[in-house]
Amino acid sequence: MKKSRLATAAVAAVVVGTIGFSVPAFGASGYGAVNVEKTDNVVTIGNDALSRTFSIKDNKLKPGKIDNKLAGKGTAFDPQSGSEEFVIQQMVTAERLEPKPGDLTSIMPGSSSVRVIVGSSTSGEGASAANAIDGDANTYWCSSEEAANLDDQYLVIDFGSNKSVKKVKYTPRYDATAKYDCTGRILEYVLEYWNGSEWVEAKKGSFSSEKEVGEQTIELENEVKTTKLRLRATGSYHWQNENRNKAMNVAELDAFDVKGESLVRGGASSRGLGNKGFLQSAW
Repeated sequence: MKKSRLATAAVAAVVVGTIGFSVPAFGASGYGAVNVEKTDNVVTIGNDALSRTFSIKDNKLKPGKIDNKLAGKGTAFDPQSGSEEFVIQQMVTAERLEPKPGDLTSIMPGSSSVRVIVGSSTSGEGASAANAIDGDANTYWCSSEEAANLDDQYLVIDFGSNKSVKKVKYTPRYDATAKYDCTGRILEYVLEYWNGSEWVEAKKGSFSSEKEVGEQTIELENEVKTTKLRLRATGSYHWQNENRNKAMNVAELDAFDVKGESLVRGGASSRGLGNKGFLQSAW
């Protein structure tokens, strides 16, 4: 009760300060404890120094008269008509309903849930790793063209949680002149998934080498449950024969569940070091 009275006194003090009254602190000796009284639909809060009334009619809180008792008679203040009213309602108790297990397996928890990790990136041209899953086929990622071969070149999609993958779509870089015959276009691939301790081959094969063919699909015989996918190139294009099989490019890489829903869109972000936009890692 003592705490309630002090809190009420503090509220009253704020009111007094706001309207410019100058009175001693309400808890000071000589002015009595702050009391709360209710008569019908009127609540009065105050002591021998100051009091204020509030109407609670129709479950609405409406400020009423302020009486500065220290200043004597004629110092009561009535708020202007139309003062703000507060609706008082009882809080309703409700139970939290959780989704059934498995209902949210294809929903991204946030923009940082999906990450892309690569072995290297080419310098310049803005070919950063994040471009591979940004939903824009006009941007792209390409590994370093200075590599001796494709052994350490890869692109990993980290979902951030366990997903069921049924197919993967790959789109190579496009150029208005060269079409899809750009440096690093993947011609032969190995798709792998992470089983929690090591990489396991999901499928390997070849993509079309026709310069007019863009997006291509890797269809898995059975869906795989994993937190990560890794695409490696075992053969890639270059306009100079001696430089083939050194770099790989990806304009877009997306994974889909058995319902055909994207597991990447909406959660793409790059994980990188320095200004190259990639993280080199030994996967």
